[in-house]
Amino acid sequence: MMYTPMVIDGKLFTSHGFYTNDFSCFDAETGEMLWTTELGEGGASPAAYYDGYVLLITESCSFYLIDAENGQLAWSKWLAPYVICTPSASDGKIYVVYENDATSFGTESSVGKQFVMACFDIKTGDIEWQRWIDGEGLGTPVIAGDKVYLSTHAGRLYVFDKLEGEVLFDKDIEACSAPTVTNEFVFVSQRVEENAQALCVINQKDWSFKMLSKNGKYLP
Repeated sequence: MMYTPMVIDGKLFTSHGFYTNDFSCFDAETGEMLWTTELGEGGASPAAYYDGYVLLITESCSFYLIDAENGQLAWSKWLAPYVICTPSASDGKIYVVYENDATSFGTESSVGKQFVMACFDIKTGDIEWQRWIDGEGLGTPVIAGDKVYLSTHAGRLYVFDKLEGEVLFDKDIEACSAPTVTNEFVFVSQRVEENAQALCVINQKDWSFKMLSKNGKYLP
């Protein structure tokens, strides 16, 4: 299994397969390999790009920041035994979701406190802030303006202040998709009953929400 490659400025970035440790950069036109970096683990995620760097995680279980020009490792950090969400980046910060309390996995005390949304400084790797969330992220954290948006596999939608990590919205809405964000609204698919889905819209002014459609039919 291989994830979708990333193409930036005429270069293609990709792993060599889920069970290999190699991550490479190719000339997108000629196919010439420009560099290869050996990661500490296999299972590399789809890559993200920010300010000259390639960002990726491995399923077990580290974050890597790699110079896109030469493949040199800027820094890496072990996060958790199991990580699946591709990181996002904005304004010198990295946002990633991971299991932060593996020792209490499956215990009563760990309910709702296994995973975190964390913000790292891209230069140093230091944690700027982290907040508990109720499950693994449902896709990459979405950054729009001064906020970070995340749906979880448990169905909850979170909205955080990008710089300080303040929780602006936190509600179980039975979300089943990553959010799509505009200046005023957040759109997300919602489980409403067995084998049925709806499209929900959330107004960011007062965080009120309503159902727009159900099973493809518009609701006036």
